[in-house]
Amino acid sequence: MKKLLLFLALLCLLCTACNRNIPEGSLPYATNQQDAAEIYVLRSTDGVFWARMPLNITFNNHIIARLGTGEDVHFTANYGFHDLGISDQIIQFPFERGRTYYFLAAPDDSAFGFGLTVLSENAGRQLVQRYSDVNK
Repeated sequence: MKKLLLFLALLCLLCTACNRNIPEGSLPYATNQQDAAEIYVLRSTDGVFWARMPLNITFNNHIIARLGTGEDVHFTANYGFHDLGISDQIIQFPFERGRTYYFLAAPDDSAFGFGLTVLSENAGRQLVQRYSDVNK
C-alpha cells in the first residue's frame, strides 16, 4: 500500500512539473507560402506508461497541439529560427524556405522521458501515412 501511495504521489508530481503555464496558441501559418517551411511533428507509438498522456507540442512558446500515440500535426511557418518543443524541452531550429521537416517525439533516456528527433524525409513520409493527422 505504501508503494502504491508513493507511486501515485510521484505521478502527481511528474504531471504537475510537466504542465508549466505555457499559453495556448493556434497552429502557425506562414505569411508567404512560397517561402514557407512545412513542418510535421509525429508522436511515436512506443512506450506503455506514457501512451495514455497527451503530449504538448509547442511552437515559439505556445501550445499548438496535444498529440496522442500515433498522431501527428503539420503546419507551415515562415523560414528562419523558431522554437519547437514538447512541454519543457525546446530546441531552436533553423527552418529553410521551401523545405519539409519531420520531427518524431519518442521516449528517450532524458529526465522528461521524451525527446524530439529529426527524421529523414523518407522516414517521415512513411510515418505520416500510418499516423493520424490531428489537423483533420
